Amino acid sequence: MPETQNCILVVDDDKRMRKAVMDFLATGGYRMLAAGDGEEAWDSFQKNKESIELILLDIMMPGKDGMAVLRKIRMESEIPVILLTAKDRETDQITGFRQGADDYITKPFSPALLEARVESVLKRTKRESGRGIIKEGRL
Repeated sequence: MPETQNCILVVDDDKRMRKAVMDFLATGGYRMLAAGDGEEAWDSFQKNKESIELILLDIMMPGKDGMAVLRKIRMESEIPVILLTAKDRETDQITGFRQGADDYITKPFSPALLEARVESVLKRTKRESGRGIIKEGRL
């Protein structure tokens, strides 16, 4: 279970998938935001970028797809992004990483795997940003 309430934005056009991911992660103590398409994701990111610590982003969505959203996010932020997608070809995964994804999970996936990867990315990015590190003073 996370030490603090990390805010996670879940972006998926499949309502059942979005709800399942959100319900599962919420039981682990995460605070959740939701978006059903790329435009809604971008709007939510713009309104909440100071509190969002991770984005779970589907690639295949109508309108603005996940890759377009990822490219826009990377133009102004290093917020970690995990792609959740049915696209399982190696070339799709390579494209995702080259566009700036921090991890790539193919559907279907187990909730336990999702939680482990979320925890891993959050732990790594907090360590890299210096949060939680005492820079001076006694331990």
